[in-house]
Amino acid sequence: MYRDRGYIFGSIEVKAPTANIIHEFLHKFKNSNAIKEIYNILPINVNKKIYQIFFKEKYDGMISSILYENGVIYQNDYIENNVETVNALIRNQSAKDLKSELSKIGEIKKFTLSEINYHEYYSDFFELTEQERTIIYTAFMNGYYSMPRRLYLKDLEKMTGISKSALEEYIRKGTEKIIHNWINSNIPILYSKDR
Repeated sequence: MYRDRGYIFGSIEVKAPTANIIHEFLHKFKNSNAIKEIYNILPINVNKKIYQIFFKEKYDGMISSILYENGVIYQNDYIENNVETVNALIRNQSAKDLKSELSKIGEIKKFTLSEINYHEYYSDFFELTEQERTIIYTAFMNGYYSMPRRLYLKDLEKMTGISKSALEEYIRKGTEKIIHNWINSNIPILYSKDR
């Protein structure tokens, strides 16, 4: 997000029952006053007609910019039948004024706030198993990822009772999931033409 430049990089996944509906959506999307530029359209699954669109949109008066101004940590949008559903993770203190700010740019049909456990949320987001989460957390907190390394697999083996080969597998698979999800959620930033 570039408030000072007046735009936001974004990506959406589009799924439709037919290719014609996707083409109609893309035509409307490209001609929207909010969209400044479409960078790329990637087929995720052509058989299921799922595509990912990377774009630049205006900053002012957008849901994303309001969430950003309120300290959004994570945001996911879903549009169906001209109704946009937004799930966002924001800090507690920002939630109070959010509904009134969002209602200034459009009708809110339903607004729900609930508290979540960050640990559970990020575990779900990164799709880690309980064992991967526990091993990576323990390794990180005890210096496995530090430079210079303060903890080695043999030390982690003693702490957990899990063999070095199994620990290495948990760490590699978990790290791969974290990096994969991080990259997929940040592609517009990584491939920005302005960077």
